[in-house]
Amino acid sequence: MGIFISNVGPFMKRILYVDSRGRIVIPSDVRKMLGIGKIVKMSIKDNKIIIEPVKDPLDELSNQIVKVHIKASVEPSELSKMAYSRLMEEIRSEEEKEKGDSN
Repeated sequence: MGIFISNVGPFMKRILYVDSRGRIVIPSDVRKMLGIGKIVKMSIKDNKIIIEPVKDPLDELSNQIVKVHIKASVEPSELSKMAYSRLMEEIRSEEEKEKGDSN
């Protein structure tokens, strides 16, 4: 839980507690508003933490697959590898874009 500070115009401020393991809880209304699912991208800029939603590559893959017969012992791990690779490609692509924007 956090303490609500202000909600003026496009800005929302809250104080969030950090637990003993360094975790914070993003309030459910904020997660819904920003479309945050299972994965977020964290970056640090100007001594501030920036957390952005990232589409779950497994959800994206499942939307693209029309009909699949999965062998329980093999394919799930392959799907996981594919999803992880795609996520890493997206992160690298965004990082390259950010580098280009800063130049």
